[in-house]
Amino acid sequence: MAIDTTSQVLFDSPIRVVMQFTGYTNDGTAETETLKVDPSELEPVPANLKVTGVKYDVKGGAVKLAWDGTPDEAFLVATGQNDSDYAPFGGIANNADFPTQGITFSTLNFAPGSSYSITLEMRKS
Repeated sequence: MAIDTTSQVLFDSPIRVVMQFTGYTNDGTAETETLKVDPSELEPVPANLKVTGVKYDVKGGAVKLAWDGTPDEAFLVATGQNDSDYAPFGGIANNADFPTQGITFSTLNFAPGSSYSITLEMRKS
């Protein structure tokens, strides 16, 4: 069986984008470096993205969020619940080598019945 996931754009403007992601596994199936934020699908397509806020609720494991690149560059391992605001210092910039500006998710130690709900707020430039 696979992990059931959803991705939704809640808001997309010339300077800001908000996206929500959910995942649930019956059997502990994992996601590995799954592209969740694809800048080419945003309007307008940004040259750069910065993460300005993350709200998450992860049960039964952890979710590693990483900038897509060669290799991917992790910027957060989410477990439990949290609501973080990175806007006061400009956001989390992409520091991956050869970046694509995309964001990937990998589930870690997901057991049967594990789930996540993650909302990302990002600034375009």
